Amino acid sequence: MSGRHEHSELLIDVRDLTSNPMQYFREKPTAVHSDGNVLGYVIGVELFEQMMKTIGDFEEARAIRSQFRPSAERLREICQRSAEALDRNLDNNRNNLATK
Repeated sequence: MSGRHEHSELLIDVRDLTSNPMQYFREKPTAVHSDGNVLGYVIGVELFEQMMKTIGDFEEARAIRSQFRPSAERLREICQRSAEALDRNLDNNRNNLATK
């Protein structure tokens, strides 16, 4: 059985891969199946390297963004400190009004 699969233009049987593997390492993914169940994908080195670069770029961008976006824990800490500062300010204002 050969044909197309959702993530590849070529679907091959695992026996075809074992008999002539080099013909399937190409620019586009090749789905490998056994008894109609996809076992995995074969890709060429260039596509693999592009995928690794894309993942690396994404992780780097996420790391950079995280420097400018506080985590949920950091936001809770900021809110807590702000609430404490407001409480202190209100207490100071009440004390100032009481002494006048």
